[in-house]
Amino acid sequence: MNHGFCLKTGKQSKTFIIKAKFMRKQNVTVSCIIISLMITSCQKEITQNDNPPTTSVKKEILGQSIEKQRAYVGENLKIIMDEVGALVVKEPGFKTLIETEVAKKFDGEYNVLIKKLIDDPVYGARLKTEKMLRALDAFMNLGDENLYPQIYIPFFTKHQQNNLSRYDTYVEYAYYDGNEIITSVPTYYYDEWGNASLTGMMADEQYASYNQVFVISINETVNPDGEIPPIVNSPQGTQALVNFRIQDLTVKENKESWLAGATEVHIKSNGATYNHRLNGNPSATVVSYSNYHYTGDALKGHLITQIARQEVGYPILNINYTMDVNWKVDNFYSDPIVYTYVIFEYDHWPAAMKILASEIPSAPAPQNFDLLQFRSSNTPYGGVPGNAYLNYAIYGNIAGLPNLTHLYYDGHHINTENIDFTTVKY
Repeated sequence: MNHGFCLKTGKQSKTFIIKAKFMRKQNVTVSCIIISLMITSCQKEITQNDNPPTTSVKKEILGQSIEKQRAYVGENLKIIMDEVGALVVKEPGFKTLIETEVAKKFDGEYNVLIKKLIDDPVYGARLKTEKMLRALDAFMNLGDENLYPQIYIPFFTKHQQNNLSRYDTYVEYAYYDGNEIITSVPTYYYDEWGNASLTGMMADEQYASYNQVFVISINETVNPDGEIPPIVNSPQGTQALVNFRIQDLTVKENKESWLAGATEVHIKSNGATYNHRLNGNPSATVVSYSNYHYTGDALKGHLITQIARQEVGYPILNINYTMDVNWKVDNFYSDPIVYTYVIFEYDHWPAAMKILASEIPSAPAPQNFDLLQFRSSNTPYGGVPGNAYLNYAIYGNIAGLPNLTHLYYDGHHINTENIDFTTVKY
């Protein structure tokens, strides 16, 4: 075998595939098939896992290293990619369905959930294979999360404007296991029999802008039921109580991989009294109060907004996002006048659980920190200079501590290296 003929460059790979496709159309099939098999034999094949992910397997993987957890994610995403890619080459109309659904931007980004495609009355039954169902089940009940695989198409509108044939079944595929350190991934293609092979190309963001790539990944927006969580902007509160919101927002740093699309900016918050103790009693226990964005031990928090890659660095005016509603701050010494919070770019499992300390300047040490857990591959937004995992709480009442006027909720302005926002009462 002439190993020099194996696919090593994008131009060689794509040229050969196009020529092979043309030869088959001309009924010159025998030599083409032989050559195709020779090339396939010198490429890495996608491995299939025929073992269903039992409950015990899921529990075991939760205790493994993040490298093994990502391998688990990648292995099952490969299976999904294999089932999708095989059906696309056999049914050109299925590719049309994918692109039609992706264009709807159901969650604000150009993607479609696999579960949506399985529900399709025309192609769903053919996609709902045993391997597909096993792979999808592998992402259910993982710790505190249900995860939903999707097909994401980077630069979708650009490729549509370039008039790529919606019936051309040659598509490059990649899978993304959530590792944000990597900037390029190998791509795959499927032959007319549904067999997968490496193209020999490593796709980075620039490559994906010129070549349509279907990325199989995990959606980070939907709730545990696979639905879009409702976003309620500035609900009407009781006028006698405090209501405040984010008025303007600029996200300066893109903390999401190009393989995953938009940056999901989330928030999680607690309330506290001035000294972090129950009812402000110096001898009472240290407690945190629930408030509008309180989520307890949940690591996802609440979505503020999605920031498309091209929008990072540009202000979003009049965003009108509620921080708290019906906040009781009349009595400085007994009401939960302190708003502790973390703003972060959420990443699904197996991204690490992290902790931000939201400092309560009015509380004496050591109870002057409220620790908020969140899940992300990145540092949070809005940390103080020199410590990304520390911010200062916001106050709804500063009557007892005039030196904290810069932390007052109305007209409060945060401007750091990665975020800029202003909060106001309403």
